[in-house]
Amino acid sequence: MRTSDFTSKPTAKVMNETLNKKFGEKLDIDNYNNEQLTKAASLIESRIAVLKKGKFNETLDSEEFHRLKLMQDIVKTAITERAKNKYAIGMAAAKKQAGYEIGRAHV
Repeated sequence: MRTSDFTSKPTAKVMNETLNKKFGEKLDIDNYNNEQLTKAASLIESRIAVLKKGKFNETLDSEEFHRLKLMQDIVKTAITERAKNKYAIGMAAAKKQAGYEIGRAHV
């Protein structure tokens, strides 16, 4: 194991599996576009804010709070992954158009 393993964030898919194992439910993030995911993140954040208004210890002991926090992380990670993937696809297309293969230039 490397120290970089501690700093790498799990993918949305891995976190979704964790949600399924811990809480018995899964988010179907593949069937939503970025706008829908952004709205979902906002709704989840609103529900978390309501829970945070309670007593501190009750919030920490609340299974719903932890479920919502994990759901929020999944949605935000999915949005970030899509943005990074869109950028990577755009860069690959630009390199191909310029006559480059991925990883090396044509001479």
